[in-house]
Amino acid sequence: MMKARHISYLIACMIMLCCLNTQAQNAFPYPALPDTLRSVEQRATYLSEHYWDNYQFADTTQLKNEEITEQGFVNFIDILARFNDEIAQKGISAFTAKAYVQKPAKEKFESLIEHYFDNPQSPMRNDRVYSFFLAEMKKSPYFDEAEKERIDFKWKAARKNLPGTKATNLSFKLEDGKMHQLTDYQNEKVILYFHDPECENCHKVTAWLKKQTIPAEYRMLRIIADDQISATYSIKAMPTIYLLDKGNIVVLKDCTPELLISVINNN
Repeated sequence: MMKARHISYLIACMIMLCCLNTQAQNAFPYPALPDTLRSVEQRATYLSEHYWDNYQFADTTQLKNEEITEQGFVNFIDILARFNDEIAQKGISAFTAKAYVQKPAKEKFESLIEHYFDNPQSPMRNDRVYSFFLAEMKKSPYFDEAEKERIDFKWKAARKNLPGTKATNLSFKLEDGKMHQLTDYQNEKVILYFHDPECENCHKVTAWLKKQTIPAEYRMLRIIADDQISATYSIKAMPTIYLLDKGNIVVLKDCTPELLISVINNN
């Protein structure tokens, strides 16, 4: 799995880093930003829509080059995760219009999308961005009806409990042995920690979290993810972590423990 290259959280700096023109043989052909674009939003929108302008989707040699194709795709989805919905959707629409015309490119990028967004081991899972890709794939003329039925199923799962929405209520048992409802905690900021007692990675993450500083205003609910809960929350990996604001509003969905700690300690 390719590693996401570090890009500054300041969007302006991120754009500058991603759009450096390079003549290296094995470098992704980033677009050059027009000097006439002054605002950060204008530059972000241009980058999103024109990211793939110089990439040759019909070139099978380039398609097989991981340093160009896979690393370019990884950087693309890393960038999209930092953009708002409107700008991210524009970029994915522009990508979709080109990526699936030729069968080899279609197969390659379908595989990359599934690998980075649907793989439990991927650190780049992001259902908000994933749902945009799936929505465009559903509309594309290059997918048949059977493919679109499968895509629609994945799209519905990805759209569940996205940041900004109210988390689906669920019943669960805590360590006190009593049944609880998520709505019982509407007046609190909540960390949902879905885990499996037999999961080795869960034990590692739990141990790491115990060493971190979690503000007293956050209540962590350690919930064993049975089949029903896993289906309700479309859980792909163990553990899965959510951060909820008061009112059970989702702040982070399926986030890394590092991101969780960063967000709660910087609010």
